[in-house]
Amino acid sequence: MNRWFKKISPKKLLLGLVIILLGIFAIFFWEARIPKPSVPIEEIAEPKKEKPAKVVLRSLLAGRWYPADTEMLSKQIEGFFQKADVKPINNVIAFILPHAGYQFSGQTAALALKTTDKKYKRIVIIGPSHRVAMEEVLSVPRVTHYETPLGQIPLDVKFIEKLLKYSMFQYRTGFANCLW
Repeated sequence: MNRWFKKISPKKLLLGLVIILLGIFAIFFWEARIPKPSVPIEEIAEPKKEKPAKVVLRSLLAGRWYPADTEMLSKQIEGFFQKADVKPINNVIAFILPHAGYQFSGQTAALALKTTDKKYKRIVIIGPSHRVAMEEVLSVPRVTHYETPLGQIPLDVKFIEKLLKYSMFQYRTGFANCLW
């Protein structure tokens, strides 16, 4: 490197430094000319969507398919899990569970659910309509939360919107309650 440096004349070295300095100044002044956006670029590219108003679907099954009293329901579910003596399963990706009154299906559901302690980011519940014929249609709720005696559960509204892009998924007034 020393030999290379010695071969460059002082004039060429000075000219190179001047060119580099001019380039730095040009970049600095060019940046100063460009107005800075008042809003972060992320917000311009993807505007913030207002949160939808909270809409709650209250379960019609409380008091019929399971206790309407919070404490009674909690004790019933805890009892199912305490009685469930199962071996862990590591590769669970989905469950198909019975649906009926908890006195009929709760223990079976607890046996399956207790096989894994895996945390899921989304749970999809599919159930038939017992009151309305819905051939080749799945009704999805247009709500943000589902309420049971144990509290309100937020629904994945974005996922529901994606489902509604397919013709088999529909919101049918009053029909969503048939599933719940």
